[in-house]
Order: sequence, then C-alpha cells, then structure tokens
Amino acid sequence: MKEIRELKDEFREARRESQDLRDRMARMEGKIDAMSTVKETAENARSLADKAMDHARSAHHRIDEMREDNTEDRKDTEKDIADVKDDIKWLWRYAITALVAALVGMVGALFSFIGKK
Repeated sequence: MKEIRELKDEFREARRESQDLRDRMARMEGKIDAMSTVKETAENARSLADKAMDHARSAHHRIDEMREDNTEDRKDTEKDIADVKDDIKWLWRYAITALVAALVGMVGALFSFIGKK
C-alpha cells in the first residue's frame, strides 16, 4: 500500500512537472512568435534605412554637382566683374584724356584768338 501511495505521489509530481513544462513551452512559443515579429520589423526598418541612405547619397551627389556648377559660375562672374572694373578704369582714363585734350585745345584757341588781336 505504501508503494502505491508513493507511486501516486510520484505520478502527481510528474503531472505537475509536465504541466510546468507545457506552461514554459507555451511561454517560449509566445516569445518565439514575438521574436519573429521583431525580426520582420527589423528587416522592414533595414530596408527603409537602405532606401533612405540611397536617397541621401543621391541628394548629396546632386548637391556636389550644384557646388561645382556654382564654383564655375562664381569664377566666371568674378572674371566678368574684374573685366568690367578694368573697362571702367580705362573709360575714366579716356574721359580724363579727352577733357585734358579739350582744355588744351581751348587754351590753344584762346591764345590763337588773343594773338590775332
């Protein structure tokens, strides 16, 4: 009789352990399902990050091209400004020379007019 009770007790203990194992396995299955969801979310995030990186590289490339174009345009503009400044300098020289020549001509005409009297 004692052996039967011991067997019953062992059987109950085995059932409890079996139930504990089933509970643990159920929790593990839930965690595995959650991990697959996390993995899927991570893969989507990775894909989105890759696309964003591609767009960023493309935008950066376009910005570099624009900088190169602006640098060339700025050099051309600076050269044009230097040419205009040089032209203005020469224009002032011509204007002053013309005024001096006109004054010399008027003074010569005045002396010529005074000399005839």
